[in-house]
Amino acid sequence: MVPSSELKKENLIISDGSYYAKPIFVSEHELRSKRYDSSHRGPVTAVKFSPDGRYVASSSADRTIKIWNVLDGSLMNTLEGHIQGVSDISWEPGSEIVASASDDKTVRIWDIFSGKALRILRGHTHHVISLSFNYKGNLLATGSADENVRLWDVKNGKCLKVLAAHTQPVSAVDFSRDGTILTSSSHDGLIRLWDTASGHCLFTLVGATNTPVMYVRFCPNGKYLLASTLDGCIRLWDYMRNVCVKTYNADGKEWKYSSPSVFISSPGGSMIAQAYCEGKLGVWNVQDKQLVGELEHSGSVLGTDIDKEGKLLVTSSSSGTIKIWSIRYSSFGQLQ
Repeated sequence: MVPSSELKKENLIISDGSYYAKPIFVSEHELRSKRYDSSHRGPVTAVKFSPDGRYVASSSADRTIKIWNVLDGSLMNTLEGHIQGVSDISWEPGSEIVASASDDKTVRIWDIFSGKALRILRGHTHHVISLSFNYKGNLLATGSADENVRLWDVKNGKCLKVLAAHTQPVSAVDFSRDGTILTSSSHDGLIRLWDTASGHCLFTLVGATNTPVMYVRFCPNGKYLLASTLDGCIRLWDYMRNVCVKTYNADGKEWKYSSPSVFISSPGGSMIAQAYCEGKLGVWNVQDKQLVGELEHSGSVLGTDIDKEGKLLVTSSSSGTIKIWSIRYSSFGQLQ
C-alpha cells in the first residue's frame, strides 16, 4: 500500500485507510490515509457499504462488481455478466443481495456469495445510470439515460411502473426512509418526488438557475433532500415547502462527474461529504456551511458512502483505487 499525500486542515483527523489496521492518530492538523489497489481494471464508479456494515461492494467501468470483507480487506467475490460498464450499485437490506446498473441497458440482481445473477431486468432503452432498493427490499427503482424511472418487483423481476420522469438523463434515484416517496434528479435541472404506490408526481423542485442536477438523496431524518448540481453547489431542500434552505459552495468549481453526497453524523452535529474537484472530497459543516476538511484521492472521486455507524467513509476514483477513511470525534462531539 502506498501512503497518499497529506493535507493540513483543522478539525479533522483521518486514520490509516487500510481495512484492517487500527486507527493511527496523527497531529490535529493533518489528514492521512493509505491507498490500495482495488484490482478493478477501470474507474471505480460506485462504492457502497452493506447495511450490516460487514461488506463493501464496488462497481467499475471494467464491467464487474467486487465484494470486499470490511474486517480484513479480503476480496470475497467478483460478479461478472454485464457486457458494458457498471455505473451504480445498491444493497438489499439483508446484506446478501446487490443490484447493479449498467451501460448495457440492464439491471442485474446478484447473490453475493454464489456470484450468480438471480434476475436480469430489461426494459430501459439506454444506459442505466442509478438505482436504489426501498427499505423492505421488495422494490427497486432505476433511472436511465432514456429519461425514465422504472419501479421493479424484486421478487419476480417485473416492471411495475414506468415514470416519464424527465427530459434529460436521470442522474439519481432514492427512496425515503419509509419507502413511500421516491425522488429522482436529472440533467434537465429538475428534482421530482413521486408517490411510490401510485406513481404520481408529488413535488417538482427547481433551482434558481435550473442547473443540471448530478445527484440527489434523502437526508437521514427524511425531511430534507441533498442535491449536487453542476455549478459546484450542494443544496439542502425542504421539499415539503419547496424551499432550498442551505447552499454549500465548492468555490465555483464545477462537478466533473456525478458523485454521491453523504451525511456524517457526529455527537455535536452533522457534516456533508462530497467530491468537488479533481482528486478532492470536501467536508462541510451542515449548520454553518463551512468547509472543515478536504480528503485527497488520486483521480476524480466517483463514489462515496458511509457505514451505518458513521465511523467509516469509503471513496473510489477514476484511477481505479478505493480508500477507507476512519472518522474520529473529540469528547466535544466535533470531528477530529
